[in-house]
Amino acid sequence: MAPVLVELHAKYGSGNTVFISIGGPWIGPTAYNAPATANDIAQFIRNYNESWIYLYDSTGSVFDQYGVNAVPDFFFIDPRGQIVVNYVGEQPYGLLAATLATGLPAYTWSFTAAPDDAAAIVDFTIDGQTIGSGMQFFGGQGTQHTVSVPKILAGSEQGTRYVFIGWSDGLTDASRMITVTGNAAYTAQYKLQYQLIVNSDQGNATGAGWYDEGSIAYASLESGRVSDGVVYNWDFAGWTNDASGMNIKSNPIMMNGPKTATAKWNHDFSIGFYGIIVTLIAVAAVVGAMIVRRGRTPEAPQASDKATYFQASRSSPTNLVSPRRAA
Repeated sequence: MAPVLVELHAKYGSGNTVFISIGGPWIGPTAYNAPATANDIAQFIRNYNESWIYLYDSTGSVFDQYGVNAVPDFFFIDPRGQIVVNYVGEQPYGLLAATLATGLPAYTWSFTAAPDDAAAIVDFTIDGQTIGSGMQFFGGQGTQHTVSVPKILAGSEQGTRYVFIGWSDGLTDASRMITVTGNAAYTAQYKLQYQLIVNSDQGNATGAGWYDEGSIAYASLESGRVSDGVVYNWDFAGWTNDASGMNIKSNPIMMNGPKTATAKWNHDFSIGFYGIIVTLIAVAAVVGAMIVRRGRTPEAPQASDKATYFQASRSSPTNLVSPRRAA
């Protein structure tokens, strides 16, 4: 404890606080060294360059009056001579400093995060000071402190994260006020979430996001057919990777880890393309029919046909002239 006391004296010894150390031949029920002599105390002061008041109790009467059962034993006495705080045994610097700063009993708070994976990466902020999970904070009795934690923590694996859900004492705000009334332990509780990635080269896919561990997710498409101009379409051909199913909404995806859903597509001729083909066939059929019809129109009479026609005309009764009568 000597280096800790030297540091405390350097910070608080110049004010209204007086440091007094008392050594003596007292052994006590748990002592493991021989009784200290005055020379031992003097050498101790020289070794650690301690500069405050040191007294030597040759009879051990002070130890008895204060009921010391173990060393070191720390007493904080107010100006009226009343013992405000008594800490038995080795104590952390923070606890002793908090007591010196406030003149009140100080208490230890511990902060952890659950689940364990989050505890390795979460930082607690206390009055603007950042401490890691599992560390201790010391506060004077009755003092108030602002404590906060991140609402979202990155997990140790890609596609995992933790979302704050509340404190172990029931409060649900990530930032809170705490009044020191005694030793306490606070746990920031987080739930584990996994990421679903939805991939699709065509169309608009939905369902990507973060889901609670053990929940069910779905990947979906707005449509199972996407136009690729006049000639081609993209037609949905099913889900793959961590998703399955042939419908535009996938089969249920159990979120027990990071997942990826990928939509497969086939490149096919479009309905418009087949319409063009049918139209072309119909046009070709009409043109062909017209050509055939023109081939059946009667031709003009030839020269041999004209002679036959002339002879036939001369023999026709309609061309006969009545003979003149003789005078």
